[in-house]
Amino acid sequence: MMREVFKYFMDSFSDKDFLLQQKARNLFIMALSILILIPIVVFYAVVIIGNRTPELLIPSVIAFFFTLFALLIFKRGYFSLFAHSIVIMLFIMLWVIIFLDKSEPLARGDSIIYIYILLTFTPLIVLIRQYIIFIYYGVNILIFFAFMFLSDFRMTVPPFSFNDFISDISVGMIFSAFISYQIFNIHRKALAKANVEAEKNRNTNIILEKTVSMLSSIIESPPNIAIFSVDLQYRITAFNSNFYELILQLFSIEVHIDKNLQDVIGLEYFSQAEEQFLKAKAGNQVTLIQEIRRQQNDYCYEMMLNPIIDREGAISGITVFMVEITERKKSEEALIKASKIESLGIFAGGIAHDFNNLLMAIMGSISLAKYDIDPKSPGYAILSEAENASWRAKDLTHQLLTFSRGGDPVKKVASISALLRSTSKFVLHGSNVKCNYQIADDLHNAFVDVGQIGQVIQNIVLNARQAMASGGELTIWAENSAGPRGISGGADEKFIHIAIEDQGDGISDECIDKIFDPFFTTKSDGNGLGLAVSYSIVKKHGGIMRADRSIRTGARIEIFLPATNQAIGDEAPAVKTTDTFRGRVLLMDDDNMVRETAANMLQRLGLDVLAAKDGAEALGIYKSHMKERNTIDLVILDLTIPGGMNGIETIARLRDMDPHVKAVVSSGYSNDPIMANFSAYGFIDVITKPYRMEDVQEVLQKILGQA
Repeated sequence: MMREVFKYFMDSFSDKDFLLQQKARNLFIMALSILILIPIVVFYAVVIIGNRTPELLIPSVIAFFFTLFALLIFKRGYFSLFAHSIVIMLFIMLWVIIFLDKSEPLARGDSIIYIYILLTFTPLIVLIRQYIIFIYYGVNILIFFAFMFLSDFRMTVPPFSFNDFISDISVGMIFSAFISYQIFNIHRKALAKANVEAEKNRNTNIILEKTVSMLSSIIESPPNIAIFSVDLQYRITAFNSNFYELILQLFSIEVHIDKNLQDVIGLEYFSQAEEQFLKAKAGNQVTLIQEIRRQQNDYCYEMMLNPIIDREGAISGITVFMVEITERKKSEEALIKASKIESLGIFAGGIAHDFNNLLMAIMGSISLAKYDIDPKSPGYAILSEAENASWRAKDLTHQLLTFSRGGDPVKKVASISALLRSTSKFVLHGSNVKCNYQIADDLHNAFVDVGQIGQVIQNIVLNARQAMASGGELTIWAENSAGPRGISGGADEKFIHIAIEDQGDGISDECIDKIFDPFFTTKSDGNGLGLAVSYSIVKKHGGIMRADRSIRTGARIEIFLPATNQAIGDEAPAVKTTDTFRGRVLLMDDDNMVRETAANMLQRLGLDVLAAKDGAEALGIYKSHMKERNTIDLVILDLTIPGGMNGIETIARLRDMDPHVKAVVSSGYSNDPIMANFSAYGFIDVITKPYRMEDVQEVLQKILGQA
């Protein structure tokens, strides 16, 4: 019960500082003691001794009720008012009793000892103003002197004893006052220091709380970083929510503190990582790449292992940061693959360029030979077959260049029907796949790069052939169309709709959105470029390429290409010896065979030829003829000159010298963007190596006109 009473009265001081709480506690105990002692003293005096004098009873009753009233003040939290009122009340009661007491003087003098006892409480009731201690002592000394000189005490004791009593009491009170004052100061300084330390601790705790909160936020905030720590026995000591969810997702295990890491990830994966954990236990920071295969999916994680060092400098555990790098690893592998493909592409481009130069010499020589033979002779037919074979070789180099450079298409009017048939027959030759053609008889022509579109058809048909390894039927549809939704164009724009459908296993829902992504492949030996390159080619032609989602068996790839109303030009008639031109041509090419063959072709057509191996030589020849006023009617410039001035730089210099210069660009890199946009660089036409007499004659006819 006393505990409940104590708690009831002390609640008002629960939010106060420590010193005030302790002072309130002691004075409350003193007040309770007074309430208990007063009835006991009164009972003893009245009942046991029989002393019923008013001098005893009245002060005692007043003191009892005054103490009750003071406790009510105490309950409201007014400490100073409570403390001073209690002490002052006790002083008054004691002095009243001493003054009114009619007992022997020595007995009354001894009662002053209670004043001493009461004065020792003054350090407890003073909070700030320490001089109040001296006020209490000073007032009581004055009252003491008044008692000594105004009462009959002086008359009842010898003078020597009287003086000795006064001096002893006075000195004792003064000395006690200084002791009380020093006790108060010592307590105050100790408390001030304690408060400073407490404030430091409080600030430290605040900083620690903020730090813990911040670290917790840092640990929990990264959405893709799983963090955990283990002790030296690999028991988990801490982890964040990402780690918990990751383990639950991968291994269907709920992580908890003290669970062994080996039991969480399994012996197989733990054994793979154990060597790196041992290095971390030895004090090293370690980075580990861990691959995990779960539920038919491969995941890759980068794990950073950091040793935990305690205050004594000993290693007590390991903290692990896990970051999923599955996509990053795929990207890195794709970059490596792309680098290899780029190197292969550069190599293929170089081969194609050199091969085109060789074909130029072969096809040019064949054209020159045909130029001197009667078209009806058997030899003419043989040369034509050789020329056609060389022309097919040119298509192969064109595909190599498309792979290596991916340039803008060099377009011309072509028959898509013929291209579909010839390319599919070539790819399916020797296979057990039958091709069914459903091509409209009135199918429009298209303005396309024949080599690039042929490569697109080849890639699709080749995929279909591989999908039907055991044989089957391939169906190729082609019809005129208004085009699908999503193609930007005029209202009157026409399209050719091509669909190629096989009877293979088809394309899964998971893969259908990825088949045109670079490097995506479902083949163990594939590179994932065929359909990606095809998609890019069709897009550059202003068309659309897509996979049909509605088909349930096999695969169906659709292509929409812009159509044209232009007709394909008739085959060039056999070149006659009477078709000649007049004029002077400056020919620049770094390859001797190409330069000689092209010069022979131009000379056979009646032109004077000035040959140069690079741009610097060509500029010198042109400049000298300008000085002599010998007009050069046409300049044919090779686009690429290794180690010398190329065609682009040369035409720029020539136009500075002669703004009216007529120049044609020529290159074995048929897919170079400059070949498709030659006019933007100052050329008036283009001729792609290898070329025949007919090709040269066609260009000359447009520029110089027939003689």
